[in-house]
Formats: sequence, structure tokens, C-alpha cells
Amino acid sequence: MPAPPEATREQPLPLFARFPALQDVLPRVDLITPTPVQQLASLAHSVGADSLWIKRDDLTAPACGGNKARKLEFILPEIRAAGKTRVVTIGGTGSTHCRATAIHAAQQGISSTLILFDQAETEEVRQNLSCCEDHADRIIRTRSVMAAAAHFHVHQRLTLPEAYFLPAGGTLPASTWGYVNTAFELKRQIDSGELPVPGSIFVTLGTGGTLAGLELGLRLAGLETKLFGVRVVPCGVYARDRFDGERTVSRLVRACLGHLQEHEPQTRSFQWSPGFKILHEYVGQGYGVPTAEGQRAANLMRQTTGIALDPTYTAKTFAAVLDHIRDHPHPEKPVLYWHTFSPAPASRPEVT
Repeated sequence: MPAPPEATREQPLPLFARFPALQDVLPRVDLITPTPVQQLASLAHSVGADSLWIKRDDLTAPACGGNKARKLEFILPEIRAAGKTRVVTIGGTGSTHCRATAIHAAQQGISSTLILFDQAETEEVRQNLSCCEDHADRIIRTRSVMAAAAHFHVHQRLTLPEAYFLPAGGTLPASTWGYVNTAFELKRQIDSGELPVPGSIFVTLGTGGTLAGLELGLRLAGLETKLFGVRVVPCGVYARDRFDGERTVSRLVRACLGHLQEHEPQTRSFQWSPGFKILHEYVGQGYGVPTAEGQRAANLMRQTTGIALDPTYTAKTFAAVLDHIRDHPHPEKPVLYWHTFSPAPASRPEVT
């Protein structure tokens, strides 16, 4: 497979190039590089697809990539602006969000407390936990989601009132801008001829921020691409209201859109028409529990491209891609799989 064009930082951030007024109201720390797109011709041929592409967001940041780095670009300066020197967050023992937060916060001189609940143990979970132990200032282990949530929402807030409390997945309106920007990054790649306009995009849905940012960004960029979020978190995780996905994503989209329209008057006539759909049937037996379909998808990806998928998030998402291809073998436009995998720093992948 030929290597894609090298990404460059010479161009302004796509979001700020399109909406310059946001640069003054959205503080950001420079963590990532734009990520390449690749055509998966061999894999597409093996499954009977006309055109299959991948957006390599596993290559976002040298220290710890994946979709979390894109969120942290906007979260970390908000922590600083709030006058905080410690961040407290929550996730499973294999949480890529907790790992990325600990690594990138430390680089910015911010200490971290991670509240972790037990999840099904895999090699990826063990690697992530080890990395968290190497970079976090404190780790609190709990046996259940409810116990972790109690620590996060009550105990730690009482004992660490000076800390910044970052929700699971780093999902806030502020962090959602990371993927609004990424949608414009994709539009820039389409306009430069690096890939055709996708007919559909598939991305993992955990706590909703990545999907919400892409949804708003795609619509603002004028793309009518159908966006599918593959849910990997069961309802009720993190002691939220019933997590139906649609409500969470819509809330984040409207919060960001309201902020945009406040600062960019020319956007006030923009009417958001949702173009996303959530696929609920790929969770399996629970968060972090591998599925047979996901394992088959991961094996196929590894054998044909050498790209790794993890069992918690991306393997389940790519299983949904394969099912879509089986049911729609000859779509008018290409399918794009958005690879949000966050590889362990010691095993960072190469572009193949």
C-alpha cells in the first residue's frame, strides 16, 4: 500500500481558518498533527467492497495518539484558565482517555488523579493500566462503575475542591471542538484530492464527544455524508441518566453551535439538520468485553493492512463497517472508517 502524503502544520488549524473569531475564544495547546487518509484497496477487494478508506487518527500525537489527544488540545488550556493544577477523571482500567489525560497533563505541568473501575482484562487493558501507573500522580482502583462514580462525584470533590473534574471520555462542549476541527481537516483533504467525498463514515461512540464534533463539523463544512456512531458503552455507565446516545450527541452539538453563532454572526442562519445514526447492536456483553465479530474484524484488518484494532472500541466499530459493506456492497460513494485507536506509546504504529 503506498504511503499517504505527509501531513503539514504550515496551514492554519482548519477550524480557525474557517471561523477566525474562534481563535480568540477557544484556547488550545498544540498536541497533534493532522492525520492521513488511506485507501484500503486490498481489504476492500477481500470483502467485495468497491471503495474503502481509513482516517488514521491513531497517529494524532507522538506521546499518546488516538481521538483523546484531539479533545485534550482544547481541555488542557481550559484547566489552566480555571486556575487548576490537578485534573481528576474516571474510566475503566483500560481507559485510553485516562491514559492520554495522565500523559498529556503531565507534559503541561498538571498533575492527575485517575479513578478506575475494573473491566474485562485483555493485553490492551494491562498495557493501558501500566501506562497510567507510570504517568498519573494517583490512581484509585474500584471494583465497579458505581463505586468509581461515587468517588468521582462525591468523595474526590469533597477532598480535592481545588481540582478540575473531567468527565469520562473527556467529553465536554469544549473538547467537542477537537472533532469539529477534524471534520474541516477531512474537508481540506477532500478538496486537495487526497480522497473522494465519503458516502458514509463509521466512528466509535463511547461518551459522545467524537461523534458530536464530527457531526457538527461535517454539516458546517457542507458535507452530506451519513455518519454512523458504533456504540461500545452500555446504557447507564458512569451513573448518568440513561445513555441513549442521540440525546447526548445532540446536546453537545447544540452547545457548540450556540457558542459558534455567538462569535461568528455569519453562522446564525445555519440550521442544523442531524445526519448521524447510532448503531446500538455492537456492544456485546459489555464495555471492554471483546466480541467474536470484533475479533474477526481485527484479524482481517491486521492480516490485510498490518493496522491494529483494539477489542474495546475499534474492533467493534470495524465489525459494523464490514456488516454495512455486506449489506451495501456497491454504494455510490466510498465508505470511510475513522480509526480512533490509541496505541500504547511503546508500540506506536507506522503508516503502511
